[in-house]
Amino acid sequence: MIGIMKKFERTVENERNFEKKHILKQKDHYLQSDVLAKVAIDDGYCDKLKLIEKYLVNEKGWILDIGSNTCGEAEYLSTKGNSIICTDVNEYALDISRQRAVKYGRNHLQYVACDAHHIPIKDNSIDFVTFFNKNEQGESIPPIAEKIILLGL
Repeated sequence: MIGIMKKFERTVENERNFEKKHILKQKDHYLQSDVLAKVAIDDGYCDKLKLIEKYLVNEKGWILDIGSNTCGEAEYLSTKGNSIICTDVNEYALDISRQRAVKYGRNHLQYVACDAHHIPIKDNSIDFVTFFNKNEQGESIPPIAEKIILLGL
């Protein structure tokens, strides 16, 4: 049984390798896609972003997006004037977003490749945190958008 569990153990390195392979296969698609075009045609995605925007009313400080992947949500929020630090274990996905942000003139984004358990961000430097993800079965987890009340992260 331990051998089976070891096979399915999720490690940062396993996740990075899986995501690298997945992202690089779709690199051209990601580089050509504009989040504003997606919002215009994808009602579910638009609803997801409106839910987050609801929490960001009057927020003008730094937003930390955990598990950003190719940063679609962060890119969208940056078009609303928000400054965002995008974090992900997958530096390839972050690089695709960096290239796309240049292409579409989105300059309120910064990128940090890191494990979500060890985010190298200075205490009290973030005003808001977002996290969008799916569980291992591919089901969406409700977006988490929280105002940071406690000191640090």
